[in-house]
Amino acid sequence: MDTGDKNADNLAIRQQWESAYKTAPADPANPGYVLEVGGWCTTSTGTCTRVLGTVMQVNISRGEGASMAYHTHGNAGKQAVGQPDGVNYEAHPSDQDVINQGERKPPSYIIGPNTIYRLERGGWDDNGNRQVKFTCLNRWTTVNACPPQ
Repeated sequence: MDTGDKNADNLAIRQQWESAYKTAPADPANPGYVLEVGGWCTTSTGTCTRVLGTVMQVNISRGEGASMAYHTHGNAGKQAVGQPDGVNYEAHPSDQDVINQGERKPPSYIIGPNTIYRLERGGWDDNGNRQVKFTCLNRWTTVNACPPQ
């Protein structure tokens, strides 16, 4: 895949992201749903950690020398557990994803059904809040554009 993103185009790392998405274990408490999977990757070694979360989040602590974080959104499009009808899980970054990225220096990647979102900590806005930059990569093509939200 030639997305133009050095991390997403690193075949050793990309394979681990794809494996995390495709092999996310089912949630026994919520049939038809999978657990989020995430971790930290190191570009120099091409290795990633793998941590299991819940249907809606995964907590990953940064590894020494980590180049980036990643996690899956394997329930995108499904009814959100414990939420009113019509509230679905999304492939794009959640509010908590944005908050977490504002506290991290390395980029973070979110692997959804058809997209990979790259989040990067940006500068500060006029109110003193940390900004987060988003880039969306199509998971299956080389066109780098997010679908409409």
